[in-house]
Amino acid sequence: MKKIPHITFLLISIAVLAITILLYAYLHYSIQASASRAILGRQTVRTEEVNIGQVRTAEKIYSKTVMDRKRISSFFISSKNAISFIESIEKLGSYAGSKATISGVSADEVDSLPDGSFAKISAHIEATGSWASILRTLRLSETLPYQVSISSVSLGGTGQAWGISYNIVSNMIVEKNATTTSTK
Repeated sequence: MKKIPHITFLLISIAVLAITILLYAYLHYSIQASASRAILGRQTVRTEEVNIGQVRTAEKIYSKTVMDRKRISSFFISSKNAISFIESIEKLGSYAGSKATISGVSADEVDSLPDGSFAKISAHIEATGSWASILRTLRLSETLPYQVSISSVSLGGTGQAWGISYNIVSNMIVEKNATTTSTK
């Protein structure tokens, strides 16, 4: 029987050791990569759970505020109802006991604006009468059922003859087909 030299065993041992080290390194890095993917997957799931919870909360808020959102548009003048807004301003004097006149009514051009956008409508109001009646006219202007802005208020007069003038501006919501033209 022939003897195997010691060097052969030594080379085989070194090769087995090298293969073992390479196998250990491969397993170590693959386990680390698997753990990182598992952690990332868990974080993604948690993030999605939070997002789903936020969506559910937003849906609850959306469904609870349906009536309030419908009511919001009533605070603004529809471009279809701009005339009724002007008429309500004209009636302020009769409600307050003063003589109110409107001059300088102007509105933004709504035909070129997209549906749902805002345009301005403004008017200059002058009222004459007793002190109480002209202040009632101003107060009624402020409490119109629309969002309004009053500026340039000017008071004057003596005794029973008092006068007030001011500008009133409001936003209109542009609605499609808001203007109709008659061909009669």
